[in-house]
Amino acid sequence: MDKLKILRQAYWSGAPTHRQFRGYLRDVEKHKKCVATAFRHLPMKFILEEFGKGRFVRDWPNIRSEFSFDQPLDQKPLETYDAIWGLWCVGDCQYPVSSTVARLSKRRKQIMRLTIDEPGI
Repeated sequence: MDKLKILRQAYWSGAPTHRQFRGYLRDVEKHKKCVATAFRHLPMKFILEEFGKGRFVRDWPNIRSEFSFDQPLDQKPLETYDAIWGLWCVGDCQYPVSSTVARLSKRRKQIMRLTIDEPGI
């Protein structure tokens, strides 16, 4: 599907160009509400491809603050992105989202994965 058609799914009153959207993703802190809207309405595959694994793991705890379990529209994407974050970050889909864990080095995350896989060690 064309990227502009995908962007129109989330931004009905004038979709940004793909280049503008990529700019929003580069500066998540500044465009947090816009990025959260994309996470709510755009296909997950599109979002994850645009973000990339490393940036998603790093930025999801920050974006997550725009979501609420009290809002029905937020529940499903919040749970799903939390599970993806946990799998990609430490290898456990039920691991709680944490910005501290997201900032750990790659090697420390590997050690966490190992301890999750082998709890007896």
